[in-house]
Amino acid sequence: MDKNVYSEILNNHLLPWATTHYENGYWILQQDGAPAHLTKSTQYWCLANLPDASEWPANSPDLNVLDFSIWAMLEQKACHKRNTSVQVSRRCLEKAWNEIPQDHVRAAVEEYLKLLKTVIRTKGGHIE
Repeated sequence: MDKNVYSEILNNHLLPWATTHYENGYWILQQDGAPAHLTKSTQYWCLANLPDASEWPANSPDLNVLDFSIWAMLEQKACHKRNTSVQVSRRCLEKAWNEIPQDHVRAAVEEYLKLLKTVIRTKGGHIE
């Protein structure tokens, strides 16, 4: 995804949705280091439209049910060679997704539930 597509998503989808769902105006957009997230235009957009990033707590937990082990499996199976197009990448990812053992998915979900309970118990505080 390039910066223009990302900008279109932010302006035409994310901002209207967030404005409707977070009437108090307080919401946070968590981004990773993807190139489209790091462009000057994206950073300026964030400064103009989001609460101050310094309000985001340090060491906040990554509450993503697709834990790193599942991402690693997908990457290993779908990206072991360079794909020639988005369509090929998509097919490779779908094939890899369908090959993930159900016991591995179940274990990831169980770990996720434990993490959620820990975050609730610590009221969002630091966890190891």
